[in-house]
Amino acid sequence: MEQSILKIFGDGGIVLRNKRTTLRKELVLLCFIAFAISFSVYKIGSNLAAHTISKYYNTEKHIQYLEKKYIQELQEYIQENNIFLDDLSLVDDWIFGKDDVYIKLFYKGNLIYDTLYGITDYSEVPTEKIQNYSEIDFYPLKVEDKEIKAVIFCYDFVVENYCKNVILIFSFLLFLAILLCGVKKKINYLAIMSNEIKKLTEDLNTKITLKGNDEIYQVAQGIDELRKSIISEIEQEKEAYNSNIALVTTLSHDIKTPLTSVISYIELVSEKIKDDEQSLEFLNIALSKAMYLRRLTKELFEHFLLKSQAYNITFEKVNANELVVQMVEENLLDLEAKGVSVVRNIKDITSTLSVNIELVYSVFENIFSNLYKYADLKQCIKVQYQITKEYLEISIENTKNCKKNTNELSTQIGLRNSKAIMERHSGNLEIIDAKDTFKVILRFPVI
Repeated sequence: MEQSILKIFGDGGIVLRNKRTTLRKELVLLCFIAFAISFSVYKIGSNLAAHTISKYYNTEKHIQYLEKKYIQELQEYIQENNIFLDDLSLVDDWIFGKDDVYIKLFYKGNLIYDTLYGITDYSEVPTEKIQNYSEIDFYPLKVEDKEIKAVIFCYDFVVENYCKNVILIFSFLLFLAILLCGVKKKINYLAIMSNEIKKLTEDLNTKITLKGNDEIYQVAQGIDELRKSIISEIEQEKEAYNSNIALVTTLSHDIKTPLTSVISYIELVSEKIKDDEQSLEFLNIALSKAMYLRRLTKELFEHFLLKSQAYNITFEKVNANELVVQMVEENLLDLEAKGVSVVRNIKDITSTLSVNIELVYSVFENIFSNLYKYADLKQCIKVQYQITKEYLEISIENTKNCKKNTNELSTQIGLRNSKAIMERHSGNLEIIDAKDTFKVILRFPVI
């Protein structure tokens, strides 16, 4: 059995080939079937209508009625137009308007007019006598006070033609109905595919319906294969990400444990060699670097956790005033105790917040840690609390100390973690880094 060939290029294009069945072939076959059925219905219907009309409508009685009716009309026409026996050509004008009438006129037993030949004074016209129609009724006509006899043949085609037209229209509608029914199946299939593709944006496990053996089927098959490929890639990425998380967690633990011991030993040695200033200076540098490394390890581990959707955060309701006092004001009081000037702009912030205390504490710890390191503490610290648009807004602005080295801040992992924490709280952290000043604005959604 030949299989469809499906190629997916790098630009997302799909080329489909199918040697067995195509939409074009299906459409041609559908049109042929629809035409055959419609034509058969028309032929059978027309023949049946003609037979029925001939049997029940165009009866002998009805034909006699028509003959008398047309003979009367012809008589009136002859009188109105003063037609002479020697010039019956005007009868042609009357007879040509009657598709269902055939007439022969006889005078003194001889044929003088025929619908087919007109006036019969030509040698080519077959000689006919009235005796040839002895079994047919003759109708008398008056022309110039002379009596002629007419043989008339009638058939009522009006009803038959009407029925044929109705059957023709019905057959055409039947053709369209069969065609639309066949096309509707494809349209319904496309509609199903469209709905399933929309669901794919929310759930990749939504299966694409596969039926038929044409280009639409191949497109559906290609989409389904692409869906499976994406699921497979996501699973692989998820496994790789989990492996990275596990690796970072293990490394963080393996680094943190000996690092804590190193810091402890450095602190013990520092206590014992207070008199050796040079050695003490070296140990303090080593201690500072070790502390920085421990903080960086903690932030790196925290960064991977915050980016992981599997990391569930528990929230609790807290009073906004209490949060500000514990997280901000206590740090500001420590700064003021060291002689730093703090300018506060406080507005009513009475509200309730839903937060994770440990993570929020980590945010403010990072902010004040950077403030101690990189702010010019001889300049005032500006702090503002307010509620704007259903958010508790806390802003802290300081002047930069350009003399301090900021190499340790180059990764900005602490600020990234703080932004991620605020996002997980449905809030945000805005940083305004000007030439001489540095400002952070934290927004917590209020309940």
